[in-house]
This record gives sequence, structure tokens and C-alpha cells, in this order.
Amino acid sequence: MTEEIGRIEKPVAEHFKQRKKIYLVPLLFAGESVPPEYREKCTRYWQQVEEQLTNLETKIGKVKRIYHESIMVHGDDGMEVMKGLNSDSHKISKSRCENGAILETIEDAELLKEVVDWQRCLFRGLTSEKVASTISQFYFDASKERYRLMAEKISETLEDNEAGLLFISEGSSLQYPDDIEVFSVFPPVLDEIHRWLRDQATNIEEAEVKDTEEAEEVKDAKVAKEVKDTEKAAEVKDAKVAKEVKDAEKTAEVKDVKVAKEVKDAEKAAEVKDVKVAKEVKDAEKAAEVKDVKVAKEVKDAEEAEEVKDAKVAKEVKDAEKAAEVKDAKVAKEVKDAEE
Repeated sequence: MTEEIGRIEKPVAEHFKQRKKIYLVPLLFAGESVPPEYREKCTRYWQQVEEQLTNLETKIGKVKRIYHESIMVHGDDGMEVMKGLNSDSHKISKSRCENGAILETIEDAELLKEVVDWQRCLFRGLTSEKVASTISQFYFDASKERYRLMAEKISETLEDNEAGLLFISEGSSLQYPDDIEVFSVFPPVLDEIHRWLRDQATNIEEAEVKDTEEAEEVKDAKVAKEVKDTEKAAEVKDAKVAKEVKDAEKTAEVKDVKVAKEVKDAEKAAEVKDVKVAKEVKDAEKAAEVKDVKVAKEVKDAEEAEEVKDAKVAKEVKDAEKAAEVKDAKVAKEVKDAEE
């Protein structure tokens, strides 16, 4: 149960004095780099927190236990850590510790590291929905266990009739035990801070949209320039290609003229060769004719020689026949003489 400060009447206040109480203060941080207007609002916030806490302590009990998220050690060591973490919550806690309050630890070191690491993973802007969903579940489970242990440690350390002061991030999912009454410290300036943060978020979104639009315009201009450059390059390339084609045509023409000359020279050479061949053929024909005449003469001479030889042989045959006749006449004479 969460009670509103300022509406706690005296009989009710006496009732709360007998119970465990938590004064819940949302943590706000104002680093060195925050805008001056936000720093001024934070300064007023912590002033109003102090005023409301003092009012609560006056009505239903002074703070005996102090709990602070993200601090993993208690006592004086924990106060030193708190001083470096948030000077405003440290200032408020220090004044209570000087009046007898004790800083207790509610964090489990390993579990806090796990929550912080899963949170860092989510803030990296994951591209896979499956991975994002898995990490979100891990973060949810670790946070749930963290808050469960916080509630458990508060319940174990906070005695009956005592009031505890809890500094924790606004909107936490911490579930308080049923025997603890929770009083939310909500300074009026917190509404202003919420509006300022919303306005800043809106301004950032609008600036991002504007930056995106300008980036798109720059991109479009760049694309248009690239297109124009591409067209110019294409024109230059076309002109170069046209020149190369023209040069190729000229080269082809020169080559054609050269080839035509070579063909003409080849034709002339062929004609000369043909004339030479024709002359050689004619010379060969003449040589053949001379050879034929020579051969005919040789044949005629041979025939004439044969005729001479035949005449000689015929003469020799005739002479032999005459000799045989003479011989026969002589023999016949000798035979006659012998007979006589």
C-alpha cells in the first residue's frame, strides 16, 4: 500500500508508527554535462525530497535503515560508493546516518552485473528479432530475481516500528512485502521534470526526423550528382567509343586499300607468271617440235640406212647367187669333162 504525503492524519500516523515503513524516493541523476535548466529542476527536486522526508519523519518515524540501488557494500564503505554515484542522495543519507541510521545493502553483486550486461546488450540496437526477444527475456528474468532479492533483504533487515529510506529508479518493478507500508516521495517539481524530459525526447525525435530528411536530401543530391556524373562519363565513353569506331573504320579502310593493292599486285604477279608460263609452254612446244623434227630426221636417216643396208644385202645375195651359178657351171663343166 502506498500512502500520499500530506494527507496522513494524526490517528493514522500513530497507526503507521507501529508498522514497518519505507520512504520511497525516485533516483534522479544530474551529471556535469546536463543542460542548466535540467540541473536547476534537479536541485529543486532534491530540496523538495528533503522537505517531504522531514515531514514524514516528523509524523510517522525517523529513518533507521537506508537502502540504495546499485550499492553492493554497506556502512561507511557503501556511503563512499554512494557519494561517487549520486551526491544528492548521499547528502540526504549522510544527514540520517549522522543521526543513527544504517546503510544496508540490498544488491547481489553477480545478479546486478548480469542485469547491467543484458541491458547493455539491448541498448546496442540488435538487428535480429529472435536475439532481441531472447535477450529481453533474460533481462526480464534477471531483473525479476534482482527485485525479489531486494524485497527479501529489506524484509530481513527492517525491524518492526522502523522506517527505511529507499533510493531506487523510478518505475521499478520491486514488489514490497505485505507487512511494509510504502510512502512515495513525489515532489511537485517531478511533474515539471517529466514534462521537460518528454519535450526533450520530442525535440530529439523531431531533430532526428529533420536530420533524416536533410540526410535524404543530401543523399538524393549525391545520387543525382552521381547519375549526372555517370551520364557525363557515359557520354565521354560514347565519344571515345565513337572515336575508336571511326579510327577502326579508318584503319579498316587503310587495310582494305592495302589489301586491294596486295590483291592487285598479286593479280599482276599472276599475270606475269601466266605470261611466263605461256612462254615456257610455247618454248616447250617449240622444243617439242624441234625434237619431233630431229626424231623424224633420225627416223628417215634410219630408214635410209636400212634401205642402203637392204640394197647391200641384196647385192651380196645376188653376187652370191652369181658365184654359185659360176661354181655350178664350173662343176658341171668338170663333170662333163670327167665324163668325156
